[in-house]
Amino acid sequence: MRLKGLEKRGKRIALAFLRPLGRGRPLAQKDLVDRRLKQILVVRQDERMGNLILITPFLEALRKILPRAHISALVSSRYADVLRGNPDVDEIILFDKRKLLRNPLRFMIFLQKLRRHSFDLAIDCGPVGNLSLNNALLTYLSGAPVRLGYLREESPLFVNLLIPPNKEAQEEVDYHLDLLRFSFGDVHKGCLKFCLTPQERRMAAQRQREWGLQEKDFVVGMHAGGRGQKRWPMKRFAQLSQRLIQDYSAKVILFWGPGERQEIRQFESRPFAGLTIAPPLDVRELAGHLERCAVFICGDTGPMHLALAVGTPTVAIFRVPNFQRYGQQGPYNKIVYRPGGNVSVGDVLAAFGELCRTLTGETQHREAVDQSGSSA
Repeated sequence: MRLKGLEKRGKRIALAFLRPLGRGRPLAQKDLVDRRLKQILVVRQDERMGNLILITPFLEALRKILPRAHISALVSSRYADVLRGNPDVDEIILFDKRKLLRNPLRFMIFLQKLRRHSFDLAIDCGPVGNLSLNNALLTYLSGAPVRLGYLREESPLFVNLLIPPNKEAQEEVDYHLDLLRFSFGDVHKGCLKFCLTPQERRMAAQRQREWGLQEKDFVVGMHAGGRGQKRWPMKRFAQLSQRLIQDYSAKVILFWGPGERQEIRQFESRPFAGLTIAPPLDVRELAGHLERCAVFICGDTGPMHLALAVGTPTVAIFRVPNFQRYGQQGPYNKIVYRPGGNVSVGDVLAAFGELCRTLTGETQHREAVDQSGSSA
């Protein structure tokens, strides 16, 4: 909280310094359409895994619109591996905010290298609701003649092609895609994307064999994380694990992040058959394991988006009413929400059971089709 307060204060001071410098001439849609766009920079500075995964449909749509352009993504070094191997990104440019901003010389060298790209277009893919000074400033300092972003507090200081945000509630992915819709018309809306290598898949399979899991096992992954009031109680995760093992003969893998170390000790002190507590994993290792799970259960966290990106059916527990924006509802993705956030173990089991029936029905249908084809 203290760090957040310092960041807000720094933002106010920086904006007070920048306002007297004035605003550039605003551009119109025609100014973008008439240009040859060869070098494009997408800026998303974020310390959260999920927010970076949520721009992958935007990157895919941008690639389809400008297939010959060189697309660079300027991202925080913490979760840059989210985009590694993504065919929609030609270059990942790392920005370590803490290191570079504390060393003005390094920061100037970084900017020189950045501007050597001679970007034709820079896109501020920051949060739609409020200005990210870090995002906006890097978009401006890229040197791109066209700088695309949402119209929000003080954004005209940094961006010259301003898009009014859609006031209707919609998914976060659509807020990013609206930047392209305004500029290029209707765009393709793809799925969240995370690209694993064959070696990463083999390593995940080997690791799970070392944990005593077999290919025939019904493996259910769970992640016990969540920020603040989004976090579902650890006690209920423990109760849910036991019910899944008892009622579904599941093998449960409990994944966790740095913020859950203390809570995980509750499980380690009282282990029970059928539960595996995963060791600390980086984002790519976690993705490999999530892809191998039959179902993944979690709160509103980055791993939820990661599971969706690797195509794993999910049951997402939302304790605040923002699921329309950040969740994905569908036949293979269930959202569980109760007003006030009091989601019970029974609520999650009901959603899990519905999802399992859908998955079982699809498997039976596929087997019937295969059998029919082989006998024809």
